[in-house]
Amino acid sequence: MAGRMGHNVASFGEEVTTTGDATQRYPLGTQRMEESSTVARGCETYRYIYQNEATVAAASGGIAYGGQTLGNPWEVGMDVSDVKGAFAVAVYQSILADTKYGWGKTRGYEASLKKRTGTDRNWIKGDFLVSADAASGDGMAEAWVSASTGESKVSGDEVHRALERIVAWAASTALSTTKVGKAYVQLE
Repeated sequence: MAGRMGHNVASFGEEVTTTGDATQRYPLGTQRMEESSTVARGCETYRYIYQNEATVAAASGGIAYGGQTLGNPWEVGMDVSDVKGAFAVAVYQSILADTKYGWGKTRGYEASLKKRTGTDRNWIKGDFLVSADAASGDGMAEAWVSASTGESKVSGDEVHRALERIVAWAASTALSTTKVGKAYVQLE
């Protein structure tokens, strides 16, 4: 006789866009899945996180980096200088205050993902996006593009960037002057 796997259904008392709570309500990393009423968005996944980094204020649509402490990957911050971009674990859904608990999106459509601006910082639909790896890009995503050298070789730095964790895929074009872009987050 084949067994069936049971699924627990939890009801969460707060919106994923809450600005945080000083009291921990759930174990860090608790997964929350929600069906969107918008067909284009589908199912979205969130994780319960703890904002524990005061240098760079968390911003809605910004990338949350885990590994702020060795104890728990769900203790997060938005300062990429403290960790590598490969430690991207979620996208903030609100301005989560320091030392507060809240929710970060790990999978689903994000209408306002923070992005780097400047020369050659366009996104084109379908580009895969990585976390910026410099302090000027704290919490921001950018399209990964190989340098146009005319050779079939790539530099060591380019190989390193290519192997960074993919944060999302661009859902539409976002110009180099645009501070946010539409993307499909894929951190789960």
